[in-house]
Amino acid sequence: MRWIIDGNNLLHRIAPLQQMLARDAEQARQNLLSMLAGILGIAGVDEIVLVFDGRGDRVGRLNPLPGLTVLYSSDKLSADAVIERLVSSADEPSRWRVVTSDRMERETAHAAGAETMGCGDFIDWMEQQQRNLQGSLAQRRRREVPPTLGDLFPKGYGGNKQRS
Repeated sequence: MRWIIDGNNLLHRIAPLQQMLARDAEQARQNLLSMLAGILGIAGVDEIVLVFDGRGDRVGRLNPLPGLTVLYSSDKLSADAVIERLVSSADEPSRWRVVTSDRMERETAHAAGAETMGCGDFIDWMEQQQRNLQGSLAQRRRREVPPTLGDLFPKGYGGNKQRS
């Protein structure tokens, strides 16, 4: 699955990032990128395109990690317009999921053939994926055989030697 995410919408729905926006918008964006990088490759997340409204020199495309693209719209286009163009120009819109809190944007993306999800549902989904991953790691650790004394003191070590 490929995801197109309205960056500004999502930033305003994650409480710590929303608070950070007022102090340091760039750091809030970086923290969001880190969060999203954490879901790449799990639960069928193959690609994420994060779209922000452009501001001044912040126009264009960044690729901070393989599979993660950041787009800034121009002054002439909103992030919503960029998202609509991405979906309408996609070879297979049904392989894309659009994440935004904007109901009209979701309807437009859905009409073009993409799946959609509100930001609140996406946050819940991300948290569930994180819980699943932590549970899998914990289960894997429980399955691993703990070392025995013999592993710590192999044959031929110290007191295990026979004296002649």
